[in-house]
Amino acid sequence: MGHHICVSIVGCERVPNGYFRIKAEQERIVEAGRVPWTIVRATQFHEFIAAILAQAGRWRVLPMPRVPLQTVSAEEVARAVADAAEAPPRHGRIEIAGPEIIDTLELARTWRSITGRRTLFLPLPLPGKLGRALRAGAATEKRPHILGTTRFAVWLKDKGKTMPDEHFDGKERSDTGLDTALLLSFEAERPRLLRVAYAIVGSVAEAEDCVQEAWLRLQRMKDPVAIRDLTAWLTTTVGRLALDALGSARARREHYVGTWSPEPLVEDTGTSDPAERVALDESVSMALMIVLERLSAAERTAFLLHDVFGLSFDEVASVVGRTPAAVRQLASRARKHVEQGRPRFAPTRAEQRELVHAFATACQEGDLEKLVSLLDPEVVWRGDGGGKVSTVPETRQGAETVARGAARIHTGSPAGSADGRGQRRSGPRAA
Repeated sequence: MGHHICVSIVGCERVPNGYFRIKAEQERIVEAGRVPWTIVRATQFHEFIAAILAQAGRWRVLPMPRVPLQTVSAEEVARAVADAAEAPPRHGRIEIAGPEIIDTLELARTWRSITGRRTLFLPLPLPGKLGRALRAGAATEKRPHILGTTRFAVWLKDKGKTMPDEHFDGKERSDTGLDTALLLSFEAERPRLLRVAYAIVGSVAEAEDCVQEAWLRLQRMKDPVAIRDLTAWLTTTVGRLALDALGSARARREHYVGTWSPEPLVEDTGTSDPAERVALDESVSMALMIVLERLSAAERTAFLLHDVFGLSFDEVASVVGRTPAAVRQLASRARKHVEQGRPRFAPTRAEQRELVHAFATACQEGDLEKLVSLLDPEVVWRGDGGGKVSTVPETRQGAETVARGAARIHTGSPAGSADGRGQRRSGPRAA
C-alpha cells in the first residue's frame, strides 16, 4: 500500500481566493482517497518571494501591498516531506512555517538591501476580502508543528545571490520613468499634504506653497529611492515648511487691520473613503482652526502632526526641533486647549439646519428678541473681509451686540461695527 503525501500552502482554508480554494479541494480529495495519506502544509517559500522581487526589480518605483508573511526555506520544507515519507501515514497534517512573521514591505526592503538593487517600494493597501484576510494573518501559521530556522535575510545572503535571475535584464528603468513614478506617487499624496500644511498655517495659498516646495525638494534629491517611507518623508518635510511659514505669517498678522481668520478650505479631501473624509473634515474644521490660533506654533504643529495626521512623536520631534518627550508635552498641552474650545455636545446635522433656518428667518423679519434667544450669551463675532469688503474691525462679544449687528447686515447697513459704523479692511501686509 502506498503513502500519499500532499504538499499544500498554509492559508488555503482562510483566504478567499480561487487558488487557495483549489488547494483546499485537493486536500479533501486526498483525505477521501483509499491511499494512506499525510498532508504537509507550508507557509510561502523564501525562493518564491525572491523570484517575485527579482522580476519586479526592473522597476525603479514599485507599489507593494503590505501584508504579513512567514516565509520558509524550500530546503527545510523538502526535509519535512522526506521525514514524512519515511514515517507511517499520519492521516493528518504537518504544518511547517518560517521562523519570523514579517510584512511584504520589509521583505522587499531586505531584498533591496542585500541585492543592491535600487527599487523604491511604496506601501499599497490591498482592498477587499483578500486584503482583509491576509492582513489578519491568513498566510501565516503562528503555532506550526515544525518551525524553520533560516530567516529570509540569512537565506538570501547565503543563496539568493546565486539564484538564476531570468526576469531581471540587468538594466534599470530610465530617470524619466523614475520621475514619472515619483510624480504619480506625489500627486497621490498631495491632498493629504495640503491638509497638513493648511492645518498648520491656516492659509490655502501658503499651504500650496509648502506642498510645492516639498515637491521641488524631492526632485532635487540625488537618490530619491533611498527614502524608506515616502509618505512619512513628505509629511515631515511639509510639516517643517509649514512651521517655518507659520512663524512669518504670524508676524505679518500682527500688522493686519481687524481680526484675522483662517481661510475656509472647501476643496476635495482626495479620499474615496466616506469615514476618512468625515474625519478629515472634523479634524480641520473652521471651529478647530479658530481654537488652534490660541496655541503656540510648536504646540499647534505637535498636536496636528501627531493627533490628527498620525506621525510618531519621534517624527514630530524632527519637525519642531525638540526631544520626543518635549513634543509629547507640547501635544498634551495643545490637546487640553482644544478640548476646552470644543462644545460639550456636538449638534446633529438636523439641529444645525433648524438653527440656521430660524436665524435666517429672524434676520429677515427683524425680530431682535428672537435673534438674541437663538444666540449663546457669550457668542463671539469675528469678521475678516480680506481687504475686499467692509467688516467688523475688532472682535465683538455678547448675544445682543451680535444680534443687532446681524440685523443691520440684513437691512443693508454698513457691517463695520455693531452700531452701524463701517471700516474697509486692508489685506495682510508684510511686517
